[in-house]
Amino acid sequence: MSNYIDTNIPDSFKDNIRTILILNREKNIQERKCIRKISTGINQYNKIVCELTDTNEFKSGEYRIYSSVNTINLQKSVKEFKRRQLDIDYEQYEQRLDWYTHLDYMFFSCVSAPSSRESKYFLYDCDTDEEYKNTIEALKDEVILLDYATKNGRHIVTEPHNPHKTATLIKDALLLVRYIP
Repeated sequence: MSNYIDTNIPDSFKDNIRTILILNREKNIQERKCIRKISTGINQYNKIVCELTDTNEFKSGEYRIYSSVNTINLQKSVKEFKRRQLDIDYEQYEQRLDWYTHLDYMFFSCVSAPSSRESKYFLYDCDTDEEYKNTIEALKDEVILLDYATKNGRHIVTEPHNPHKTATLIKDALLLVRYIP
């Protein structure tokens, strides 16, 4: 896939441990496709994004590649995984079977959990020009780390603060890395 729109996420949002995923964004689909990966640094992050862009599983349709806005604490992720593993051992056989036959998804879920995050950035999702203007005005005294265009608007990433009610605030957000029309 050579046709894509890159949001040019800076290296400071690619470092350390991060989740990366590609998913189908079409509204009229029966089954949502998704591939999940975990990166441990900038080089691996860039390699995963390129691999996901070129994967044969996503030959047609509209897809987006996202990554976690916050870095991940692997020790917290493993602790969460072990907690969930202990919990599932007391469930019915069918639930245990499902859990143990989807370990890759289960671990990714633990890595993505809010309790596993290392940093705690906020992401404002602005879908209109007015919403963006109002959000920028409301954030004038806050530290803005990243401001970039998305397919339908803009994302603004800030350090944690007392949230403003001007746009949709997402605390455990995903950065739009690449849009594949």
